[in-house]
Amino acid sequence: CATSCRSRGADSIKTPDSFIYTVKAPNGDTDTASLNITPTARALDAINDVSDTLSVATLQDTAAWLDSSVGSASWGLLGKSGSGSGTFDVATGTVLKGASLVFDVSTLITLGNLNISWAIQENGTVIRNGTVPVANITLGSATVTVNLSGLELDAGTYTLNFTGTNTLAGAATITPRVIGTTVDLDNFETSGTHTVLGNIFDGSDAAGAMDQLNTVNTRLSISGYNGSAATLDAAANSAATLDAAAPAANTTSATIQGHYGTLQINLDGAYTYTLNNGVAMSSITSKEVFTYQLDDKMGHTDSATLTIDMAPQIVSTNQNDVLIGSAYGDTLIYHLLNGADATGGNGADRWQNFSTAQGDKIDIHELLTGWDHQAATLGNFVQVHTSDANTVISVDRDGAGSAFKSTDLVTLENVQLTLNDLLQNNHLITGG
Repeated sequence: CATSCRSRGADSIKTPDSFIYTVKAPNGDTDTASLNITPTARALDAINDVSDTLSVATLQDTAAWLDSSVGSASWGLLGKSGSGSGTFDVATGTVLKGASLVFDVSTLITLGNLNISWAIQENGTVIRNGTVPVANITLGSATVTVNLSGLELDAGTYTLNFTGTNTLAGAATITPRVIGTTVDLDNFETSGTHTVLGNIFDGSDAAGAMDQLNTVNTRLSISGYNGSAATLDAAANSAATLDAAAPAANTTSATIQGHYGTLQINLDGAYTYTLNNGVAMSSITSKEVFTYQLDDKMGHTDSATLTIDMAPQIVSTNQNDVLIGSAYGDTLIYHLLNGADATGGNGADRWQNFSTAQGDKIDIHELLTGWDHQAATLGNFVQVHTSDANTVISVDRDGAGSAFKSTDLVTLENVQLTLNDLLQNNHLITGG
């Protein structure tokens, strides 16, 4: 603009933009004509969008654990020792980690020094034992804790035997507790904060195909899970609502609840999706989808969807994990936990709903430390066979070497696949 400009909305264009031009011949003759440019709005059009892939880390569900019903040991005023015994159970499908024994000692007199000898048995075999002193026990009580460092207790029943011995006579009672953290081997959950950003209008989530809004007054309505909805309208002044029955309009942004997270979206189409922490993989039985509608307020509407793409990653542990994956393409990752072990320190896992159609993958490349990355020799390191309608993947970490032999790593339940099937489309990641 030579002097000044006034910003006007596209909807204010009612007439063609005209330009007058003059042509002049060499003999001096002239003629004048006009160039008229008429902008024509494209029809209202909403395009389906898929977000950038959201990489999702997972951890197994954990819970604090306590068993205080493992017996007690008592002796009278003239006694110097007493023994007790009790059992505690670790539930099926779990493992007890970070366990400790806590011995509470109560007495009505000063006992001086007391030694507590203890042993934990499984099926009659002692798996850990020791002796702990309780020094300078005065009138009342004392507590001593034994850290069972490095001991992981699989599902089963365990027996705790313990004996208290004092140098002086005097009544006392010893009451033990077993504490720790249980890990649910069947339940992997989302861990930490995971977000993905995008825009439903500019084509970045639709292979370059942009939505056509038709008018600057186009209203955006969007809905999520369980009735969560909102409407964004530049001409409105009321706050957004999550009430689907009567969604109000908001001039700037709104937050919509999804199945597994929340969507914050602006009137210009920009959005941020945040996945909830602690979502079980097994509960993600469908993809996260939001539906939105464009309304030009002139009788035209169009609808589309925004699908949040995810890539959950599940890391195997030293236990026999049971994986129930999500509706997305999950990746089960095996790290080298123990270089001297046939499976690299990993357990023998089971995947209950492995799906090539969903793009599920198994990453074993860290375990194949001796492989030369030649397709011709891969069969020496990885074997696949079917058993009882399941597919069993085994690894031999040194191939034709003698240090390791083929050992079952993971069973894919209710699918029958070959090694070639898994290598196609990268369902088995070997690092080759």
